[in-house]
Amino acid sequence: MAAGDRSDPQWAHLSFDETLRAALDASGLSLSRVRSRLRAQGLSVGESTLSYWQRGLRLPNAGSAAVVAALETLLGMPAGVLDDALARQRRLGTGVRGQYSFRELRGEWGIAPDELLTTFGAGTPDVVTPQPSLRHLLTHDQLHLDAQGRQVSETTRDVVAAVRAGVRRRIVSFDTYDTADDPTSSIDDVRVQALEGCRLGRVARDQEAHLLMAELLFDRVLAVDDVHVIAHEVTTPRIRCPGTWRIIRSEGGPFLQQVHFDPGCLPVRCVREVHVPGVEAPVESEELVIDRTCVASAWFPRRSPGRAGIRLEWAAPGG
Repeated sequence: MAAGDRSDPQWAHLSFDETLRAALDASGLSLSRVRSRLRAQGLSVGESTLSYWQRGLRLPNAGSAAVVAALETLLGMPAGVLDDALARQRRLGTGVRGQYSFRELRGEWGIAPDELLTTFGAGTPDVVTPQPSLRHLLTHDQLHLDAQGRQVSETTRDVVAAVRAGVRRRIVSFDTYDTADDPTSSIDDVRVQALEGCRLGRVARDQEAHLLMAELLFDRVLAVDDVHVIAHEVTTPRIRCPGTWRIIRSEGGPFLQQVHFDPGCLPVRCVREVHVPGVEAPVESEELVIDRTCVASAWFPRRSPGRAGIRLEWAAPGG
């Protein structure tokens, strides 16, 4: 991409991520190569950060001004174009891309069936709702394993706030995709129970997709900004647990995941991971400590589109 005038109309209506992505595509450079060239200039930035920027999942902060300026030069852009796009995006309050369709995210890590969402009158999986009905303030997942490392149950407690009047339900999903090769794993054996602030509505399963979706009907109809606490429990087939994951469609508040182990059956490794759409490797990976009560805890400061959770590694049979 040849450098030119930053006032050229071609740049006038592009967001920061659109501008950066267009320049990367025109340059033919991989993110790894861009990172290496920036490092050669004494500028440190992670490949995952560049990926966040060009996918619209994050915006550079003030401390990244030198990196942004260097990207303009490296990618052959007019000086100031990325900075202008960043300022324009902040001024208009458009922020980062905060929501993905169900199909986009399920398509990354499993089969995305068309029928399940429409079963609940929630539109098609391809559609990104302009304004979701609920804002997630806090989520707490607790996974319980037995003496063979098999999943017994998972309890989820959500604190949500309504962003429009008349909200009366939440749709939740659970899959056995990661254990699909286990002949004892069947989505037909998964059960959902409402615990607090809700009752169970319709439940639908897709055996091919190893996916269950359930409707949690609130105890009351929410007005705008009403805060509500709901909890539900999922009981599962007795299969060796590979971990627990949350597929996240939209930006939201923090969440905590905990795995409760039997003292006689602990994994070799327990890892907190975050994945973003379009990037194969995790963008965050952290070894977790199992405490004296045999609980591993992973804290996620904010909810961003992608897949986040705890991955477990077990010793080989007989090892």
